[in-house]
Amino acid sequence: MFSRRIDGCPAKRESHRHTARFQPQERPRITAFIAIAACLTTERAAQDGRLNTTYKALLGKLQGEAKDDLVTAERAWLDFHNKSDSFESALYSDGRVADLEVTQNEVFRLCERANTLERYLSIANDL
Repeated sequence: MFSRRIDGCPAKRESHRHTARFQPQERPRITAFIAIAACLTTERAAQDGRLNTTYKALLGKLQGEAKDDLVTAERAWLDFHNKSDSFESALYSDGRVADLEVTQNEVFRLCERANTLERYLSIANDL
């Protein structure tokens, strides 16, 4: 299914056709862009899944006020995450590279939050 790797991310096999929209000399750049976008999309889904799994596990370990506080904190983080995404979309210029930058920042935020929740889960497991 994958024919080569770019920066450690698998790139799907590409068709050897090109559309009238892209000139043949642009093909390597377009192909690289698509591969990077696919990699970021895959990583975003993986980090989002890790975050959700860890959140549910942590939620299952907590009770009472601690559980309520986690729900409140996660809602606040989601609000921050969504507002950061909106801000970055407005800040960066329109275009393919801007889309990659916004997606990469989203991946970093998801990963950072998942890491934080994993640390909390580790503490909760020790209680």
